[in-house]
Amino acid sequence: MVGALVSTIFAVSALAASQPVIHHVHISKFKFDPAEIEVKSGDIIEFDNQDFAPHTATAKDKSFDTKDIKKDGTARITAGAAGTYDYACNYHPVMVGKIVVK
Repeated sequence: MVGALVSTIFAVSALAASQPVIHHVHISKFKFDPAEIEVKSGDIIEFDNQDFAPHTATAKDKSFDTKDIKKDGTARITAGAAGTYDYACNYHPVMVGKIVVK
């Protein structure tokens, strides 16, 4: 009986470990907050725009682009291959951020 319980606990733990983590990046006062995040491949990054102006989060290497995120809107991307991804807002290039995928 104990063996069955242990197997069940490990199966549930493995299932929970395989679920992607959602990381939040807030856009406010024409800045990404946090400006740099570290995630695992498969995790989700959600950008939420708290500014009055539309923004984007666009990778400098063009590997991702949220397109327009309007006021009070959100956009999600899924982290892909390991690496460092610098991004900026297409409308406001001084708004920069970095995603490090492990």
